Amino acid sequence: MHEVPVVSRSADGLHELLTPAALHRYRDALDRGSSLLDGRTLWHVNSAAEGGGVAELLGSCLGYLRDGGIDTRRLVVEGDVEFFTITKRIHNRLHGDLGDGGALGADERAVYDRASAHNLEIATGLVNAGDVVVLHDPQPLGLVPGLTEHGATVI
Repeated sequence: MHEVPVVSRSADGLHELLTPAALHRYRDALDRGSSLLDGRTLWHVNSAAEGGGVAELLGSCLGYLRDGGIDTRRLVVEGDVEFFTITKRIHNRLHGDLGDGGALGADERAVYDRASAHNLEIATGLVNAGDVVVLHDPQPLGLVPGLTEHGATVI
């Protein structure tokens, strides 16, 4: 698991895209979020630093949170080819597609659990009790029990 830097991104340019009322609602929501998270970090965890929909969204949007006063950080899970093959199967089946049709039995669970344990060890060294962690896609879902036990709120 490794951290991807989140660069602050000013919302000043949004006035060209939003009505004044919408921009006011945005800033109010950001202020409320910043107040609620005061002293805590908002973590986003996904499976790729770049490429793909989730990585692109996180890369372009999280900076607005940081600019709005929310301590926002991002982690990317790591695993071998077998781990990512298995999590692709899980992803496909969650969406009603058999994908490669490969197995999802005890052996695959062991691979998934091993990678999850490795990533969890790193995550618990970074995430503090009380922090909020948002997990994206099946790859980081194995972190839920350990992060919850560690005292984080996991979404």
